[in-house]
Amino acid sequence: TDLAAWNHQDLPFDRLVEVLNPERSASRHPLFQVMLTLGEAGSDTVGFPGLDARTEYNELQIAKFDLTFGFAEHRTRDGRPHGLDITIEYATDLYEARTIDALMARLRRLLESVLTSPDTPLSVLDLLGEHERRQLLEEWAGPVTGTPDASLAELFSAQAARTPDAVAMVDEYQDFSYRELDELTNRLAHHLIGLGIGRGDVVAVLMERSAGLLTALLAVVKAGAVYAPLNTTDPDTRLTQILTDTAAPVLLTDEALADHPVAAATTARVVVLDGTSVPAGLPATAPVPAVHPDEPVYAMFTSGSTGVPKGVAVTHRNVADLAAQTRYRGGHHRRVLFHSPAAFDASTYEIWVPWLNGGTLVVAPRGHLDPAGYRRLIDTHGITSMWLTAGLFRVMAEEAPDAFAGVREVWAGGDVVPPEAVRRIHEHCPDTTVVNGYGPTETTTFAATH
Repeated sequence: TDLAAWNHQDLPFDRLVEVLNPERSASRHPLFQVMLTLGEAGSDTVGFPGLDARTEYNELQIAKFDLTFGFAEHRTRDGRPHGLDITIEYATDLYEARTIDALMARLRRLLESVLTSPDTPLSVLDLLGEHERRQLLEEWAGPVTGTPDASLAELFSAQAARTPDAVAMVDEYQDFSYRELDELTNRLAHHLIGLGIGRGDVVAVLMERSAGLLTALLAVVKAGAVYAPLNTTDPDTRLTQILTDTAAPVLLTDEALADHPVAAATTARVVVLDGTSVPAGLPATAPVPAVHPDEPVYAMFTSGSTGVPKGVAVTHRNVADLAAQTRYRGGHHRRVLFHSPAAFDASTYEIWVPWLNGGTLVVAPRGHLDPAGYRRLIDTHGITSMWLTAGLFRVMAEEAPDAFAGVREVWAGGDVVPPEAVRRIHEHCPDTTVVNGYGPTETTTFAATH
């Protein structure tokens, strides 16, 4: 790529603008926002008869781009390298001087590392200074929470023993206490084990959003297997690719999707579940597949940088650590809405944070929900916390900003959360806290929250 760019470096800028015809904006350059220039420094002194002249740098009061890195090479009279000058020009509306100072320090540290160890891959060179490292690993890390050395199945059963009569899950038709859900999923887990599903097996799940879907996921976990949820709206080719990559021996589905083309074409054994019903005669006691907390509990697929589905395996300990964070205590996450696709990692928060903390998981009805539908759910079920994509958050802020009046915390992310949307929510719901969450699937839903 670098060589290809070099070969096309002489393309006139005017011609580039003409061909690309980018959208114009007064706030930024139309083609790029960061520029790097490389040239020779030339001589610092210029000889004139009777004059002593030298080069001086003048600070400019404008910046053509967000950032401009200038590299100027110095050479000796015989052409040997003799140092490098680096300048950074930046837009003061976007960056503070201390930010640029830190950026320059990292760049200098990188270049010095390259000179010291020229054969070391760039990916392993360290950019951070001791102060930055201490901030990231110690000062900004937050309180350290102890994670129980147990699987999610064990942790859920322990919660059921502590609060057997508390409501664990509710949908538009019925609710389930922790005792009822624990026994129900134990029976279904025994059924799955009877089908040959065992420790470490991947079980694909293609089901509509429902209490039955959540029952199936928990039963897979109790059977010691790994659930791989499939998004019902994804193209058949993508679903088939995921089934192939996981080599799932079993595909769980429901009556609504039993005739799905992927279910008809797969070589996996297709098991059609009838809601939350399970075959009679199965024990309500917990199966005991000795699963270690560091074994995977689910596999979710993201598009990745190539567009090809990329599987990410997340462990029991990863999820338990997410649910054990202190910010989920205090009642704000007592009733959490489950409305995200199970194949989207936000569902990890929606499912396991309430279940491992004795809260209630509120299952949204099937199908598309509009702002009015979310308002009804919040009012009917007393939702205290929910996750929204940045796009849905913006729509809610525009069309129903007062819908969150009873919600303690609204989490949003997955893309840039518009500041004006946050302001609008705060204007109508001053007691609601808006949390901006970020994190790729590999970090178990959240890497940073604010």
